[in-house]
Amino acid sequence: MNIMRCSLHLTEFSRVSSCTSAKEIWNCLMVIYEGTSEVKETKDNMLVSEYEAFKMKHDETISEMHGRLTLLTNGLKNQEKTYTEQELFRKILRSLTPVCHTKATVVEESRNLSTTFVDELIGSLMTYELGLKRAEEDVKKKKPLALKASLGIKEATEESESSTSEDDSNDDKKKISLNSKAKSILCCALSKKEFNIISACTSAMEMWEKLRITYEGTYKVKETRIDILVAQYERFQMQSGESITQMYNRFTDITNNLAGLEKIYEIGDMMRKILRCLTSWTPKVTAIEEANDLRKMSLERLIGSLMAHEINMERLGESSSRKKHSNALKAT
Repeated sequence: MNIMRCSLHLTEFSRVSSCTSAKEIWNCLMVIYEGTSEVKETKDNMLVSEYEAFKMKHDETISEMHGRLTLLTNGLKNQEKTYTEQELFRKILRSLTPVCHTKATVVEESRNLSTTFVDELIGSLMTYELGLKRAEEDVKKKKPLALKASLGIKEATEESESSTSEDDSNDDKKKISLNSKAKSILCCALSKKEFNIISACTSAMEMWEKLRITYEGTYKVKETRIDILVAQYERFQMQSGESITQMYNRFTDITNNLAGLEKIYEIGDMMRKILRCLTSWTPKVTAIEEANDLRKMSLERLIGSLMAHEINMERLGESSSRKKHSNALKAT
């Protein structure tokens, strides 16, 4: 207690002078400078909203844009809300101005986004930015080089696969038998159109990959779909004249599609997102945040509470319109 009191400013000391334990002093200072859990939750929601709406300005440099984003993410980190390197990487690519879209496409094509760091991306974008000011042609040459590199890797892989010889051991015979069974099962389960797609495949694995690419797309297609859905999630708002059920159905469609692509949001994040999109329901949103711990509340309970409030609002609206109608009749 003495150490803490000696390190405090006179104003701060006056606030904690009546405290009887070091823990009480610490809690008092924490509330003063960090706020209660409700204040923290509100700050968190404000910063997440800013993060979701974040876009690079037309007159802004890459360095300035990165500085703004870093301030946001650092603020969120202080509120114990962190984003992975991959999420930040994709957010930056989505936030770029149309001038940088060519570079964004090259980055997506030539880099493995799951192993590339944000600092590398920013360095690459700053280099591109300088190149635009001097000579726009320098960066455009990188795309065919990247494509040649990927084709070279593919050819090397195909050559290494074709160079492997078959072994007529018992183990190989067993694998061949299992492969034939798997092919038969797959062929029996497919429609004529699907069978035509994989009829030239020589192994069950090849058939499976062909079907997967047909219905899910390549890795790049999957990443593009994720980007589109994440952008829809971030811009999601309740539309005028829309009911809670309709809004929740649209929201669920987006989150389910993202889950199908292995991009999953936590329940708490989804609840906060729903509350943020109810711009015309501020009193109800405030009441829910005050009366409930969103970390323990279920999504179904939140939607049920909103639907009940919606029904009450409709009933009160009908009652008000009836009174106005009766008063108008009396007046006549």
